[in-house]
Amino acid sequence: MYSISDKTYKIADKMNLEIFPSENPNKKIEVYDKKTGNFLYYIGDSRYMDYHLYLEDEKNGNVEKGTADKRREAYHNRHKKDIQMGGKGYIAAMLLW
Repeated sequence: MYSISDKTYKIADKMNLEIFPSENPNKKIEVYDKKTGNFLYYIGDSRYMDYHLYLEDEKNGNVEKGTADKRREAYHNRHKKDIQMGGKGYIAAMLLW
């Protein structure tokens, strides 16, 4: 099961979202509207790394320093249209990247 970082919880709180580790084994996070409690999205494919995981790997010496920022930039370039449209793509970018 994916371990959500404290920073991700803080970002979600600012966005009026409530998040939990996903019970769906293929996804990282379940996202809910904080006001209504309604489920919104599953985000993050559990098979792939994200910014926070890359940062952890940098700290542990598993990857070169700066890898997290390079991967973040690549993600944002690759998903530019999804992020601009808002919704699931925007939330995934804000919480995971």
